[in-house]
Amino acid sequence: MLLASPVQQLPEPFETPWNRAIPRIVEPPTGVKLSVPEGFEVNIFAEGLLNPRRMALAPNGDVFVTESLYGEIVLLRDGDGDGIAEYRETFATELDRPFGLVFSEGFLYVANNNAVVRFPYARGQVRAQGAPEHIVDLPVSSDALDHDTAERLGIDISRTRGFNHWTRNLIFGPDGNKMYISVGSATNVMPGSDVRRAAINEYNTDGSGHRVFAGGLRNPVPLEFYPESSTLWTAVHERDHLGDELAPDYVTSVVDGGFYGWPYAYTGPNPEPVLNGARPDLVEQTIIPDVLLPAHAAPMGLAFYTGARFPATYRNNAFVALRGSINRLDLVGYSVVHIPFENGKPSGPPEDFLTGFIIRNDQEKEVWGRPVDVIQIEDGSLLVSDDAGNRIFRIWYR
Repeated sequence: MLLASPVQQLPEPFETPWNRAIPRIVEPPTGVKLSVPEGFEVNIFAEGLLNPRRMALAPNGDVFVTESLYGEIVLLRDGDGDGIAEYRETFATELDRPFGLVFSEGFLYVANNNAVVRFPYARGQVRAQGAPEHIVDLPVSSDALDHDTAERLGIDISRTRGFNHWTRNLIFGPDGNKMYISVGSATNVMPGSDVRRAAINEYNTDGSGHRVFAGGLRNPVPLEFYPESSTLWTAVHERDHLGDELAPDYVTSVVDGGFYGWPYAYTGPNPEPVLNGARPDLVEQTIIPDVLLPAHAAPMGLAFYTGARFPATYRNNAFVALRGSINRLDLVGYSVVHIPFENGKPSGPPEDFLTGFIIRNDQEKEVWGRPVDVIQIEDGSLLVSDDAGNRIFRIWYR
């Protein structure tokens, strides 16, 4: 949903109880098909992966994927152009929850949970040569994933490391001189002392010159610049425990020096009730985000479409991967949505683009996939990673 006046149309805090509903991950039922708009098709690009999360397109067209909870980066190659990756190689191992990936100036930069590192990269290279070079330390998240949650999500906890806002993403500015890194909060709504958290941070490319580019962002995950512009966009996981419909997750442009509310406010100047009126100055400064999403939908991936394979109406529009809710009674998300843009700004509400992962949404919640990232590849199709079903899907227009 996109609301013209988000502040006036939100429910009251605690209007509905806070619920927790973690779905069971199941195998796709026989004959099940994902739904996409008329004229589009979906096929499996790769399967049998281990917790595939972020993806990045290498200069030669290879697709690099972080298997985050297993500490690995995998390379996928569709050498014959049939839309299916027939070649797979493990590029790097023994990393600390790698997430963000960027190719730049002969290097592959990796945003681990604890630091940004880089590997030398030559076009077509399939394995890292030696240990990575350390660029800059990042705040560390080490909260353990409990066994019950791990079992429901189908994760082998014996091979994983910490949880809870541990993702770190990165992107280079349009001129290549600055590096932007997103770091989520350490808590749900309790203020912290590390200014790098709940923020998008700016660095020089060697890791020096840190400053907070924008703050008050509880868990900003994807980072993308709007095509042919210097406007940075992100998607944010908002807070829990205020009810099923609060607070809305969102997609927004990011203003240099802007403050987006966390933890003192949400969706503009709506005070966080748990904090009892703290920091009214920051509540007043809170920027209203551009596009609201359902509360707890968990936006993880963002891509602006610049290819020629989709109809022209999709050009420069946004696609957002919603990993799906666990903190509300009825499941929402588990999909990819399309947000139309015009002249660099959202021009309509989010629309379902890829759906069909939810099997049961009654008392017995079941899903067979959770979209995490979405990227455009060389042939103009989109790839969508699924860290629950351990697949990558390809969406193309026939």
